[in-house]
Amino acid sequence: MTKQDKAFYNQRNTIIFTLILLFFSTQVMFNIIQEGIASIFPPAFVFIGFASVVLLLIVKQICPVLMMYLIVVLMYVYFFFLLLDSPYLVNYIFMWLGLIMSTMYQNYRIILIASAASTILTIYTFFYLHEEIFPNVVLEDLTYLILFGVFVSSFLLVFIKYSLRLWQDAVIAKEKLQYTLENTDISTWSLELKTGCIQLSNPLVCMRAIPEQFSIKQLTNYISSEQHTTVEQAYNSMKKGNRETIELKIVSQDRVFWFQCRGIPIMNNFGSVVRIEGVMLDVTKQKETEEHMKKLAYHDHLTGVANRLKLQHTFSLLKDINSHSIAVLFIDLNFFKHINDTYGHDIGDILLQKVAIHLKDQLREVDTLARIGGDEFVALLSNVTDEQAVAIMNRIHETLEKPFSVQNNLIPVSASIGVSMYTDEQQTLEQLIKQADKAMYEDKRS
Repeated sequence: MTKQDKAFYNQRNTIIFTLILLFFSTQVMFNIIQEGIASIFPPAFVFIGFASVVLLLIVKQICPVLMMYLIVVLMYVYFFFLLLDSPYLVNYIFMWLGLIMSTMYQNYRIILIASAASTILTIYTFFYLHEEIFPNVVLEDLTYLILFGVFVSSFLLVFIKYSLRLWQDAVIAKEKLQYTLENTDISTWSLELKTGCIQLSNPLVCMRAIPEQFSIKQLTNYISSEQHTTVEQAYNSMKKGNRETIELKIVSQDRVFWFQCRGIPIMNNFGSVVRIEGVMLDVTKQKETEEHMKKLAYHDHLTGVANRLKLQHTFSLLKDINSHSIAVLFIDLNFFKHINDTYGHDIGDILLQKVAIHLKDQLREVDTLARIGGDEFVALLSNVTDEQAVAIMNRIHETLEKPFSVQNNLIPVSASIGVSMYTDEQQTLEQLIKQADKAMYEDKRS
């Protein structure tokens, strides 16, 4: 027998023993009130003795299955002596409660034992206590009393059969769900609006820094500050009965994790939201893949700076926000083909990476550097004057004057740079690049 089965039977033993004790105490109390202390029949003291032993065994959780049979047998022994001492119809009716209470065990044998005991007590009371309990009932009616017991027992057996099937299906479904949750990046959560308490079930490994139970007010301790407003808006919306799905950014174990959080409001009979049930899906890998794909789409694979697509995207944003002034620097490295032919393309690639770093160092954080060709770079500047653009161009010339060290080779590098300014709203990025390219060739010839 598993621990779960033992716990189940011990729980049922406790419940039924408590019900019997309440019934016995109530019966004794009414007898004392109506007939005095002498009305307590002698077997009651025997019952108290047996009850004490049973209680001790239940508390110690000793042989819960054996205790199940013992409790049912003692229950009918008690009813037998109760009918002998107080042969009233109401006590006979109470005797049938034993059969109903035995269904709590959801055990076929127990129901059959209780049914047999009820039938035996019915036959006994009919023949030996007939005048006291069944004064106006003829012998032929005994058949109906027995059939009544058979019908009730059959109904309870069928009821248990289907309830057990439903219970087993529920257990299987719960095990399947638990297996699914344990083998997927999904965690469930529940929020009680009355208490503001959030309960996590099956918390993920990456959520170890978050307790399984915490207050809604503590949620802000685990998510990034820029998401506080989003979470508050979603929470207020779900309290009104709306379903919400948001993405949460959680910092745990010195790493950033992303979760897709879905919430479903649960309402009471009056249409008020009482709690919110939801799931959290770990979408960190998907977010990292998205960021990686976005980086591949917007950045040059060799130097890590922006590519032409990112450059166009940034230019469009600057136009949308009506940036005061936009400048384009077209930077072409001089004699780079000769460097590749002399030192090899591998060293040439490393040199391009170092040059890109130096170029970025001369730009501001708001500026964008892009590589649009083999040895061609474009710098997109915003909110600059002509003089500022020329000053940046001069800084770039200066940073390239010192030779670059690549694998024990000192390689001199220079660049020709052209500048174009955005002066017409109809101008496109390609037009600006062509103008800067033209200015660059003039610089190269000079």
